[in-house]
Amino acid sequence: IDRDLFQETLTNHWQARKYSTGELMLFSGQNSADLEQLMPTWLETRPEFITVLKSITASGGHVKARINSRGREYYCAGRRFKDIDWSCLVVKPVDEESGKDSGIVWLLLATIAYLMVLLLFISRYFTRIFITPVKELTGSLSEMAQGNYDLRLQGTSHDEIGQMRESFNLMAASLKEKEFLNRFLSDIARDAISGQTATHATKVEGSILFSDIRDFTTLTEQLPPEEIVAMLNDYMTRMEEAIEANSGAVEKFIGDAVMAVFLPVHGQPHTALRAAAAAEMMMDALRQMNKERGNKKLFTIKIGVGIATGPLLMGVVGNQHGRRDYTVTGRTVLQAAAMEKLTRYAIGKKIVFCPRSSEFMVLSGEKVIKVATGSDKITGFELA
Repeated sequence: IDRDLFQETLTNHWQARKYSTGELMLFSGQNSADLEQLMPTWLETRPEFITVLKSITASGGHVKARINSRGREYYCAGRRFKDIDWSCLVVKPVDEESGKDSGIVWLLLATIAYLMVLLLFISRYFTRIFITPVKELTGSLSEMAQGNYDLRLQGTSHDEIGQMRESFNLMAASLKEKEFLNRFLSDIARDAISGQTATHATKVEGSILFSDIRDFTTLTEQLPPEEIVAMLNDYMTRMEEAIEANSGAVEKFIGDAVMAVFLPVHGQPHTALRAAAAAEMMMDALRQMNKERGNKKLFTIKIGVGIATGPLLMGVVGNQHGRRDYTVTGRTVLQAAAMEKLTRYAIGKKIVFCPRSSEFMVLSGEKVIKVATGSDKITGFELA
């Protein structure tokens, strides 16, 4: 039997077989002139496969590749046979497989998109339900720490977030009420309530400042109450600023009168000197206030300031089962009120000191003179 004829017959037989999976077997012989035995004839218009077959036939070995030919994709696998002079290339269209791959890809993409949308929905849900209320609460707490007690969280849910909003609103309302009531307490009373000052009776050395508006009763009888109250609010504000600027505290407002306490403070001047400095600032503030009121064609006022230094009795007084107050009392308080009454006889700044306070003023380099009252029962001094 002729070797070449046998090999050619064998390859023709292989090539003529039909495969249900769509593969196509292409053969090329080494001894076939000009590749006459290339099968089938459609290879003549597909040089890509001819190139692959030539390479296998010439060099041997095997090849696996994916080739695009005339708009279609093919999987190719080929090698040269071991004992015969032929090479074989199996070609299979990838249209069907690509369709499957494409379907899998689209399914995967759709699944990923669905998961992303689901995650986005869950994220927005948790943001709306949990994150946003928590951020709102945090911001409101920061504002409340700055003293804004008018904040209220909106929402009517009945879950834990709703309970949190309700608790916050109740706390804000309670703090606003306490802050409002706190304005009616002196600094000394607040310190006692907070535990910074002992609530039991104590005796300390300090100074008391008493100021009063001249002819206030006459003013209230002649002027509308709205104007009187507006003036008092402006006046009290300026006076308290002057007192606090010198480390004093307003103990109480008594109608048109102001009672302030100056206690020893480490590193600060003596209480009498600080009370005197506060009185000077009060007079300056009054002059500025009268100037502004005069420009507006409003009535002006005059005040007198009395200062006394000595022992102070501090403690809680009042009904043991009812209203109580932390106050300052004693002889020095009465003496300061008496010094304020002597300001009617003063010829200078209408600031009168008790004898002990005047001693500290002299030690600080100030000159004082006795207030001429025509009586020796009460002695007061004013700056020369």
